[in-house]
Amino acid sequence: MTRVIRIPKRFYDDCEDCGTGTPPIVRTTKAHYFVDIDCAFSLLEDFTSRAGVYQDSDGFDEYVLPICASARATLAALAKEQDWIDAHIVGKARDRLAVVQENIDDLYDFSDTSLSVVCAPEFRWEADMKMYQRDKRQLTWFIKKWGDN
Repeated sequence: MTRVIRIPKRFYDDCEDCGTGTPPIVRTTKAHYFVDIDCAFSLLEDFTSRAGVYQDSDGFDEYVLPICASARATLAALAKEQDWIDAHIVGKARDRLAVVQENIDDLYDFSDTSLSVVCAPEFRWEADMKMYQRDKRQLTWFIKKWGDN
């Protein structure tokens, strides 16, 4: 499912020129792009972070001021969808938590078999288990803090 918002072209094009991650364009008009914000979170995070830098025009040269105005308009468009973005991120965290729990269960099953002792005594299942337990704690905390209970 796509979630499309309308943003000004100027800031988006500047991000593209600088190699910053940007959400994919769905449609274009003379002055705006319609972008899909249902994309990889890292793209949206880079894009939003860069807009945050440009939103305050103090200290920039006057030729950068139109990009600053475009960045503010981009942040305003993203702010209208903030509830959806938060829910989307929490949903991804829940999906990741399910995968982590499956991995923990698999490691418990593997550690209980004699095969783990005979075939792979050097297998680092303890270290993997600690990593998955840490991930589980972090994801659970994130979901409790940001998810709707």
